[in-house]
Amino acid sequence: MRRGGGRRFPKPSLAPSTASEATPALDASVIRNLDSAFSRRDSDAASLCSSRPASTAGAGVGAAPNFSDRPMQVAALRVVNGFLAPGVTLRGPLPAARDIQAALRLLVDRLQLARNDATFEDDLIQDLRLLGCPYKVTRSALKAPGTPHSWPVVLSVLHWLTTLCYAQGDDLDAQGDPSNDLLLYTTQGYSHFLLGDDDAVVALDEEYTCKARMTGEASVATVSALEKEAEELETEVNKLISGPSRFGALESEKEAFIADILKFKAVVDAWKTKINEREHVLGNLEKELRQKCRTPSALLLKFRIY
Repeated sequence: MRRGGGRRFPKPSLAPSTASEATPALDASVIRNLDSAFSRRDSDAASLCSSRPASTAGAGVGAAPNFSDRPMQVAALRVVNGFLAPGVTLRGPLPAARDIQAALRLLVDRLQLARNDATFEDDLIQDLRLLGCPYKVTRSALKAPGTPHSWPVVLSVLHWLTTLCYAQGDDLDAQGDPSNDLLLYTTQGYSHFLLGDDDAVVALDEEYTCKARMTGEASVATVSALEKEAEELETEVNKLISGPSRFGALESEKEAFIADILKFKAVVDAWKTKINEREHVLGNLEKELRQKCRTPSALLLKFRIY
């Protein structure tokens, strides 16, 4: 770029002649590529600002970030973890392959892209191409993302997808924010208005009104169900509070068991006493029987002597 000398103006033959020629029409392709364009610019700016000192901020702004550089990897990984935490955490310098794949799947879900686990790698490559991702990733790198050769390019894709989620206003802590739908409705309606397509504006209004009505009815039904569930839980809590506690019931049951044990022990002791008495009586009878059996033998021996 030439320094000094003032600003160069275009030739009259090259300058637009009318205001309509100076302002191009808002094409649908331009609208579709707004998110990818802004996200790419934000990605480059955020990466450069986070990894370069203030003294070099004015030099090389248009240069693509080098994700093979160690400081760049640390800065990019901090951005990715800040968005994914606490669901997924990637630990450097080489995160585990399963954690990287989980992070990619989570980002794809946040962007509301179609996901098929059987063909996830091929679908992701196609989605990145359609979204205009400036970084090229291969299927082999997605299959083994934790290797030193594959990690820089996979990290660049992770950082770009994370920045795209931030640009769309997505946040893991605030899922399903209705302001995103309103912003999309406003943007599309204004785009149709600029293009002069009144039928598309009316159709969009009817679609958004119908969707808002259905969302409201679903919210009312959800609130009613939650109120009913809260009443049931409150009733159950009151029953638990008013009724006997579980500890008290167990204590009563324990006391009943102890009483039964004492009764059984008393019965056993009574039977032991009876058995001892019967054994004592039986012993006396045996002594008397031996004594009686010995007396006839002594008399018979006496008669023989005489």
